[in-house]
Amino acid sequence: MRLNSIKLAGFKSFVDPTQLIFQSNLTAVVGPNGCGKSNIVDAIHCVLGSTSKNLRAELMSDVIFNGANGRKPVGQASIELVFDNSDARVGGEYAQYPEISIRRELNRDGQSNYYLNSVRCRRRDITDIFLGTGLGNNSYAIIEQGMISRLIEAKPEELRAHVEEAAGTSKYKERRRETENRIKHTRENLDRLSDLRDEQAKQLSHLQRQANAAEKFKALKTEQRLFKAQLQVILWQGLQEQIASYTQKITLQETALEAKIAEHRNVDKEIELKRSLRVEHNDLVNDIQSQYYGLGAEINGVEQNINHAKERKRQLEKDYEQLEQSYQELHQQQFEDQNQLEQLNHDISKVELAFQESTELAKTLHVDLKLAEEHMHDWQERWDDFNQHSAQTSKHLEVEKTKIQHLEQKKQSLCTRLARLKEEQDNHDSENVAQEVLHLTEQQRNSQLSVAAFQEQYEVIQENIHSDRVRYQEAQQEVGRLIKELRDLQAKHASLQAMQQIALGKNDVDTKTWLDKNHLHELPRLAEGLDVELGWEVAVETVLANYLDAICIDDFTPLVQSISDLPNVDVSFFNSNASIKSTHATKQLASLKDKIHSPWSMLGLLANIYVADSLHHAFEILPQLDSNESIVTRDGIWLSATWLKVTRSISEKTGVVQREHDLKELHQQIVQLQNTVSKQEAFYQEAQEQLNLNIESRENIGHQLQSEKAKNSDYLAQIKAKQSFIQQLQQKQTSVLAELSEIQQHLIEVEEALTTATASLASLGELNDDIEAKRHTLLAQRELLRSKLDSVRQNANVQQQRADESQIRMESMRSQVHYLTQNLIRVERQLSTISERRKTISESLNNNNDPLPELNVVLQQALEKRAIIEDELTKAKQALSALEDSLQQLEKNRQQIENSSHEIRNGLEELRLECQSFRVKMSTYTEQIQEAGFELEQVQQQLPEEARVDTWEEQLIKIDNRIQRLGPINLAAIDEFASLSERKDYLDRQHNDLIEALTTLENAIRKIDKETRIRFKETFMQLNDSFKTYFQQIFGGGEATLELTSDDLLETGVIVKAQPPGKRNSTIHLLSGGEKALTAIALVFAIFSLNPAPFCVLDEVDAPLDDVNVGRFCNLVRKMAEKIQFIFISHNKITIEMGQQLAGVTMNEPGVSRLVSVDVEQAISMANA
Repeated sequence: MRLNSIKLAGFKSFVDPTQLIFQSNLTAVVGPNGCGKSNIVDAIHCVLGSTSKNLRAELMSDVIFNGANGRKPVGQASIELVFDNSDARVGGEYAQYPEISIRRELNRDGQSNYYLNSVRCRRRDITDIFLGTGLGNNSYAIIEQGMISRLIEAKPEELRAHVEEAAGTSKYKERRRETENRIKHTRENLDRLSDLRDEQAKQLSHLQRQANAAEKFKALKTEQRLFKAQLQVILWQGLQEQIASYTQKITLQETALEAKIAEHRNVDKEIELKRSLRVEHNDLVNDIQSQYYGLGAEINGVEQNINHAKERKRQLEKDYEQLEQSYQELHQQQFEDQNQLEQLNHDISKVELAFQESTELAKTLHVDLKLAEEHMHDWQERWDDFNQHSAQTSKHLEVEKTKIQHLEQKKQSLCTRLARLKEEQDNHDSENVAQEVLHLTEQQRNSQLSVAAFQEQYEVIQENIHSDRVRYQEAQQEVGRLIKELRDLQAKHASLQAMQQIALGKNDVDTKTWLDKNHLHELPRLAEGLDVELGWEVAVETVLANYLDAICIDDFTPLVQSISDLPNVDVSFFNSNASIKSTHATKQLASLKDKIHSPWSMLGLLANIYVADSLHHAFEILPQLDSNESIVTRDGIWLSATWLKVTRSISEKTGVVQREHDLKELHQQIVQLQNTVSKQEAFYQEAQEQLNLNIESRENIGHQLQSEKAKNSDYLAQIKAKQSFIQQLQQKQTSVLAELSEIQQHLIEVEEALTTATASLASLGELNDDIEAKRHTLLAQRELLRSKLDSVRQNANVQQQRADESQIRMESMRSQVHYLTQNLIRVERQLSTISERRKTISESLNNNNDPLPELNVVLQQALEKRAIIEDELTKAKQALSALEDSLQQLEKNRQQIENSSHEIRNGLEELRLECQSFRVKMSTYTEQIQEAGFELEQVQQQLPEEARVDTWEEQLIKIDNRIQRLGPINLAAIDEFASLSERKDYLDRQHNDLIEALTTLENAIRKIDKETRIRFKETFMQLNDSFKTYFQQIFGGGEATLELTSDDLLETGVIVKAQPPGKRNSTIHLLSGGEKALTAIALVFAIFSLNPAPFCVLDEVDAPLDDVNVGRFCNLVRKMAEKIQFIFISHNKITIEMGQQLAGVTMNEPGVSRLVSVDVEQAISMANA
């Protein structure tokens, strides 16, 4: 797995979309300071999930390009890393992808989005992918500026994290932390769940008994309701059968009534039809009779005319007489008809009056009939109300009887329970248990005293341990501080000693060889024996500059032969045993030799040399000096009367005197500090031994304390159990007393309820008697109302019949009046005709013309016509007579039909009343069935075929007795028990799931710990070996190891120890910056050799290295680049030359970085071409 490319847009100084493609394993990123090279490293950090503090920013929005000269700020930054995953190192679901893209987008609103192969994901998904690959939270793949020192000087726990990352156990550690959190939460849930389960188990035990009784009660009640419903269905079916029978009868009666009504209507229609026909026939008879009379008159006239014509005057006279006779007859007939008409009109008036009276009386009777029917209907409503009230009263009566029975049973049950509780109260005795509690309390008190004594000893020892540990830690810190101070002094002394050796020429190989050969190498140098007064070191170094490295020797004689073998080097010798006397008188001036304290005589070197505090002072005393004398100032200006020497250049010998003075002081300090360290280490060992003794004592006392606490807890548990038992007995006694009081109170309440129910029953009995009396009264009223209704109905029918008869009679008279009126009109016409005929005859008598032939013809025609009309008149009268007879018969038939209809209506009303009472009872049963929670059809379907009323009533009595035996019932206990049982089952399942989950998690922890120990140990051993190898390769020798701070492989820290060649430093902190950098590089490369990250980024890690070490570093990188991809940022030419691909970062536009990538091999081949 390797990094193919980095895509940047809007990130820090890379505002434009930029892509850096890595074509080789050695890519050098170069460019001037501040051009944005490290922003590439920050981009890698950003994609891997780092926060703003790791990106050199205060806020995440600070990494978005914030604008430059000529450039506006952008609102979003995007960084994308593209990895080659052809080796499927990223396993799981991503192993199938040959290339993996990871992108992070940031905006100024603070939103940060991650994308894995262009699919949005969480930050954790990114970190999980790289756990154990070196790119995790403790990444060792990106080594930045300053990280070298942090890595090598890291705490043991921090360094362990890098080892875990190399071992690939960082993902195990993360999973272990999550698993431990889950275990903690699981245990907390388990404790809470156990408390809930215990509490619910107690509640369930109590509720189960109540629920069982309630279930039996509900089952019996359900069975009771079912039997009641079935009984009501049986009764309902009986009523239904009766209703069906009555309905059939009603249907027959209604059919018969409708037939009679239809027959009555048919008869009425026939009567009306006959009456119409009779009127028509009357009209026809009258018309024919008029024609007959007219023809008779005409014939008579013709005959008279004939006779007149035959007999002339005689006949005319005879006709005239006949006419006169006819006229008289007609006049008489007219008179009679008028009398008859007057009589008919008078009769019609009477009949109309009688008809009106009959009609009014019929209307009155119909009103009476309606009123009687309303009275009957009111009675029926009162009867229905009475039946309902009666049913309610009966129901209340039955309820009171049942209530009295229930109360008597409850009273008996309470008496039995009262006797049982009194017997139980006598059996409760807690004195023996109290004695046992007192004995256990005494034992527990003694045990408590022992616990207190052990606890006091334990606390004293704990305080001693605390103080010893504080003393031990202070001593340890003091020893560490003193050792550090000693090592610092030793390092400083060694550094000064090395510089002094160089200044004194002790490092010159040729000189050292010659001195060893002549056994002079152990002799001191002149500077080592000088003790110069403070402030005059420069003056002494100026005067003795050529002699400070002189070898102090007692005698020059041995040098005579060996000096010829001296190689081409400068060597000075000083005779430390020479005795020289001054040859001049002593002046009153300060001499330079007076400023030096030495075991040797310095007169030979410092004779005639005086000192002055300043140059001005030197010029003042210069005239006093001889030609061979000189003077030197405090700041090193040396002059005489003829010359002046000023030395300002710095050489190896500069500061030799002061350095020698410092070395002596450091040596004294080191000796003193070594003595102090020895004393402090002895004190430290003593404190450690005392601490171990106290810890051992604490363990012993702790075991005894725990044993005594366990014994005390056992006593307390026994006491608590006994006290709980006593408390239960007391509670039971209290409960029994309370229950006794409650039962007695219930007995009083039951007695009162019995008295009340008995009184209510008596009241209801009296009310029931009143109801029965009222029933008889209502029945008697019904008979009276029914008799009255029948009488009124009969009278109404009779009166209606009379009115109908009067109407018929009146209609008949009116027909006769009409007929007589028409007849009178005809008579008047005939009289008028006769009068005209008489006039004509009279005229004819006076006329002599003979009309006989003509009259004979006319007479013959008139006779023939009269014969026809007479025949028609006879037939019309016969038909009218037949109609009259038929009409009378129809009237008789209609009366018979009305009588039959009245009888049928009376029977129909009775049937309907009976049927309605059945329906009311059925409706009552139906409502009762529905109130009981059943459906009529459902109960009918489930009703056994053998169900009978008496059998079901016996079953209901048995069920009532069983219900009474159950006593008081808590119906809510069923739901409470079911709900609590369901809750208990749910909690039990949760408890089992939690136990199983806890076992699984603990197994997972053990497995993770086992795997972590194995992998950590193996990785640590391999890493230690690789670290030694790489350290020796980089330094060309030396020793380096990794050590564990404890034996616990899960918690131990890791420390680094490194000793470059020629050094015996005790800690890594004594190394120089370059040595620390090389050591850190060796450690990082050792980690890479074990678990190579996909790539390694080196950000100016070669900065503290010299050219030699840079060369070593580059050689090692080249060797590792065969397997590992390196991306390094450097300003060192040697390091840059190592790169196979150069990525230059420029900033031609202020604040905007751009990339220029060059393939070195391709560029070389192009240059060679």
